[in-house]
Amino acid sequence: MALMADSSKLYQACGWTPSVSLEEGLACVIDWWGARMDKIRSDSDYMV
Repeated sequence: MALMADSSKLYQACGWTPSVSLEEGLACVIDWWGARMDKIRSDSDYMV
């Protein structure tokens, strides 16, 4: 199964367009999480 995003309805409703590409956005999220991994408790029941 593949999931694909289509922002055309959002554009039609309010004129929104993405300001970064999917690749750039994912890279930012990965960097953000990477910078915070030391703050995640390994003894927690919460798993990321």
